[in-house]
Amino acid sequence: MSSHVSTPASQEPKKGLSENIRKVTIPIHLLAIASTTYLLYSGEYARLLWAVPFWVVFSGLGIAIGYHRLLSHRAFETPTFTKRILALCGVFAGQGSPIFWTATHRGLHHPFSDQQDDPHSPRVSLFHAFIGWQLRFDRSNFNPRHAIDVIRDPFLRALSLHYHKTYWAGVALMFAIDWRFALGSFVPALIMSCHQENIVNTFCHIRGIGYRNFETNDDSNNIWILGVLFWGQALHNNHHRYPKRWNFATKPWEFDPCALIVPLIRTRSLESKPEKEETPVAAPIESHAQTAKGYAR
Repeated sequence: MSSHVSTPASQEPKKGLSENIRKVTIPIHLLAIASTTYLLYSGEYARLLWAVPFWVVFSGLGIAIGYHRLLSHRAFETPTFTKRILALCGVFAGQGSPIFWTATHRGLHHPFSDQQDDPHSPRVSLFHAFIGWQLRFDRSNFNPRHAIDVIRDPFLRALSLHYHKTYWAGVALMFAIDWRFALGSFVPALIMSCHQENIVNTFCHIRGIGYRNFETNDDSNNIWILGVLFWGQALHNNHHRYPKRWNFATKPWEFDPCALIVPLIRTRSLESKPEKEETPVAAPIESHAQTAKGYAR
């Protein structure tokens, strides 16, 4: 568990900058200024090509498969070691810890999609959906018990509690190996990964953009080209209709890149009926205030 003593919930501000914004998003974008300056003055734009494999690992394996399909929706089973590696990859997308991402997605976004308690609906505003929701993050709505199965894994629990340290340790390691490579390749990959899900959260919940294969109780839509580029994540209407499917494509002409990878790592598919998403029953753990403070990062 976290070693710090939690402040009572009544003494904590209910809304404010999320820890991820303060400790990851803002600092990495400041570092991105240095990265851009280096590329402009050195002219070594070919280094950007090396950002692509990092983006594949962070956004594709880490977020689309690890955080989303595996941890949040438990669409398939995989060996524990593989699950932990995927979660570690997801950390470097800068989207939050495994527990924060899972609990927010599973406990707030899907049950209340495009309703008042949806943390990032563009019905509020495009800016709110893209990044604004983390600028005024409402911790009182965050309940880590929605990710109780993730909390029970000691590695994922430690990874979540030390999410920021893990992220910056990886950045520091890359700079120690080769600062030019870090500025020209690694940092751009971190920025690309950071904004991929922001784009999906924003544009895949606006009626009139893209198309809908299914009638759902939200504004989710599919954007074919983003689905190809963003690891199937933008086949969003399909996903909201069938949240526990690991292949988001439902039509012959749709393509989910994750469908090429998941069969290679899964031990069992756990697809279920789309009408109801299973939520684990919470076991007795620390107080809501303490866990919300410790895992809302």
